[in-house]
Amino acid sequence: MSVSDAPEMSRKRFNVIYIGRIREEKGVGVLYDAAKIVVQRHESVDFYLIGQNSWQNPFADALIKENVEAGLSSRIRFLDHVSDIPTVLDKASLHVCPSISSGESFPNVVLEAKHAGLPSVVFPTAGLPEAVVHGSEGQVCSEVSSRELAERIEAYVGSPALCQEHGVAARQSLQRYDEKMITEEWIRALTNG
Repeated sequence: MSVSDAPEMSRKRFNVIYIGRIREEKGVGVLYDAAKIVVQRHESVDFYLIGQNSWQNPFADALIKENVEAGLSSRIRFLDHVSDIPTVLDKASLHVCPSISSGESFPNVVLEAKHAGLPSVVFPTAGLPEAVVHGSEGQVCSEVSSRELAERIEAYVGSPALCQEHGVAARQSLQRYDEKMITEEWIRALTNG
């Protein structure tokens, strides 16, 4: 049996996770600013920003330094690569994917969150609005801003029932991505159209 490298996360807390590269284009700077807002307002919320951050990454270095200097390291945690993503997702309350890059097509991490029954909060960029049905499987922010992101996260913090409802819908939405169904739809479109 292998030992998990997933961080310890208390299920008694509201755990918000980000999984991806710690880069500006991934929206991590905006997410960090939103996280600072949320942790100041809600004592029960913690953030886990998981992704490569330690090799030639001055952006991540600066954020981590700012976080330490602000005394927020126990509430906003920057973790390097984690292999055991299923365990992380199992312990999480909410997933965020705040990419600000127009080149972001369809992040697999959104599908992984859906599989774990987690709603996602995303920005209205690239393929993200197609990945999450707003108000059903998660939230699509109306604008790219830390204030908007914080408000969307807080909507779930303040309503565990909504978080649960959207998580169930997110898991059910995986049916839209069934390979056989997609293939059949393409065949119908190409032969009837």
